[in-house]
Amino acid sequence: MDAKTIIVAGTFVGIVLIVVTLFTSFQSGWDNNPGGMGMKTESTINLENGSPALGSESAPITIVEFGDYQCESCYYWFHNTRSTLIDNYIETGKAKLVFVDLPFLGRDSITAAQASYCAEDQGKYWEYHTILYTFQEIEGYDSG
Repeated sequence: MDAKTIIVAGTFVGIVLIVVTLFTSFQSGWDNNPGGMGMKTESTINLENGSPALGSESAPITIVEFGDYQCESCYYWFHNTRSTLIDNYIETGKAKLVFVDLPFLGRDSITAAQASYCAEDQGKYWEYHTILYTFQEIEGYDSG
């Protein structure tokens, strides 16, 4: 393994650990908090804002992906993990995948996110989504 792959893998593992920790905290609801301190005990994500879903609407599990079309980690996830998730869970009807735009890397991120919803209006969201991640420019990445 080269150093870049190790760094990307380490970053991914770190993000997963943070998400698991946060998820566990939300699941416990902080009910053990003495005095009640008014902390939220449940958390939900509103998916009614037009975020497109890939897979069966009746799938029992919803997987929510937050992404930015300029994010390097998102790029690597798309190219190295997403297909396995789709093959094992989306295509089999076990889950559906909802993509929520999280454009935090600048104006181009916002423009790409807005354009993806224009593509959705034409029934081409997932095709455009794939094009954006396929041709994403990454600093230091030579696409050939």
